[in-house]
Amino acid sequence: MGQKAIFFDVDGTMVEYGEEELLYYRIPEDAAVRTVETLRKWRLEAMLEGKDILYVDDGFNLESLPAGLREYLRGKLGSVSENYGSWEFSKAVCKAESKDPSLAMAMHELSDLYAFQLHEGKPMVEIVPKGFTKGSGIAFVSEHLGIDRKDTFCFGDSVNDIEMLHAVGTGIVMGNGEPAAKGAADYVTNSVAEDGIYNALQHFGLI
Repeated sequence: MGQKAIFFDVDGTMVEYGEEELLYYRIPEDAAVRTVETLRKWRLEAMLEGKDILYVDDGFNLESLPAGLREYLRGKLGSVSENYGSWEFSKAVCKAESKDPSLAMAMHELSDLYAFQLHEGKPMVEIVPKGFTKGSGIAFVSEHLGIDRKDTFCFGDSVNDIEMLHAVGTGIVMGNGEPAAKGAADYVTNSVAEDGIYNALQHFGLI
């Protein structure tokens, strides 16, 4: 039996293996400034995601987040304004409804730089540099480790996992996942609360 790989959460702009950083894409300074200014022009609140820090707009309310995430982020947040032009980030997230005309205009202006991932039923849009997806991250790791695509598995639950689901030999989506993700899956397991990961691993003979 060949070596197998199971992916749970992948970032296409950064790949680490053990203690080694294999890949990191930092958005160039001119593109970063253009990104921030475009989002501000259309009044879209942004969060810039770097390796070790998240830059947020001044009105960002940390206390509005779930307790676990709130505690994780403490000490990791920086101000977009106070660090103007010196940000280190590889992707961004902004708060916006998918039908917001301001979002449509911002996406149009930045379409040469990014792919945009709109989440169903959530006022959130992920802004990812073109050419860098969860799928490209998986392909990079698989090649580095010498693992055949047919021997790769992944678990996902949302629209931002679709490229990842297509990149592996077997794409698995949680029962409580978004409809678009389920449509891209090879197998839909139970929800997280119903031991979906455990049941899927058993189903495919991985445990």
